[in-house]
Amino acid sequence: MKYASVLLAALLTGAIVATASAASDQTQPEARDLQALTTMSTEFVIETTFLPQIMRVKYDDDKGPILADIGRLQPDVRNLFWLSYLHYVAPGSGLHHFFTTVAEGRKITEEAKKLLVAQGQSVSDDTFHEMTAMTEKSDPARNADAVLQALTAAGLTRQAQAFAAERDLAAQNEDADFAALDAAFGEMTELPAAIRSYVERTPVLVEWAARARAEIGDEDRLSYLTGKLNKMEDAEIDRLPKALKQIYVVDYFNAEMLNGGVHQFFFNSSGRYAPDVAVALRELGLTRHADVVKRGIDMFSKPYPTDTQKRRVLNYAGEWGPWDDALSALTYEVDDGEMTPALITLAKRENLLPR
Repeated sequence: MKYASVLLAALLTGAIVATASAASDQTQPEARDLQALTTMSTEFVIETTFLPQIMRVKYDDDKGPILADIGRLQPDVRNLFWLSYLHYVAPGSGLHHFFTTVAEGRKITEEAKKLLVAQGQSVSDDTFHEMTAMTEKSDPARNADAVLQALTAAGLTRQAQAFAAERDLAAQNEDADFAALDAAFGEMTELPAAIRSYVERTPVLVEWAARARAEIGDEDRLSYLTGKLNKMEDAEIDRLPKALKQIYVVDYFNAEMLNGGVHQFFFNSSGRYAPDVAVALRELGLTRHADVVKRGIDMFSKPYPTDTQKRRVLNYAGEWGPWDDALSALTYEVDDGEMTPALITLAKRENLLPR
């Protein structure tokens, strides 16, 4: 049965529960909270600025041109790039993966090959060679010297020492126990604060960050705002100023629609905001979009069940059928790229687009 696990959980827990916000939660956001929403962090500015170059370093077949461009950067800016690169490519599960990517890729490829053979499938060795070659091209360890130099120049002595030790150990034994050195380097989540400190105490980087901030595009600025809003609890969202809530609900709808269609928007917890989305879209001047969302709402039980589990129990209990097709088909009527520009216009008008 469709959505069986979700429905079973709902029925077993009797989970149709309404939650009321406490009276003490009815205050509007304070000025400092609004400033945090509308002032881009230094970390965001750095990552957004360098991300296109990081992607080229990772995926370009010929990395010579992009590495030459990076090499021509002012030394402190170049170091900042490599620190940002390290933070982006090194997973939170441990620094050692920076040095063992290729070895881990080989193991995965071999396991996949064995599995396919066991299933009686014939796979060309060329396919696996191509997979290995792709992993090797994007191997971050190729840039270890540049990263180590950046860590050292930034005064991150502990991290630089652990990084160098991990590089040497990985060269000797890719299957070694890296736990102690991972711990010595520290959590990767600590690195952004260290990078920010490096920027703040380096005049050249202070000036660079100011220029980079001014060049951030409107869509990225909106993304920063919605990213902050997405981390809020429902109770916090419900007491936001009108414009901020409109930005939140329309962006939420747009993201769900782009990810899995209008059907997914209504199925997921995002569907609780459907009436708010319809109103917000109409006030943004996106009348056709608002009408589409209203048609979606009208396909559900009356009154519209804003509770997610109740909506699923009442309307998603059977196999996929014509009702699901009709709800899903609404996607094609709103997938036109018009919502993001409308949200940017609203954010600018209300002085909410992050600076």
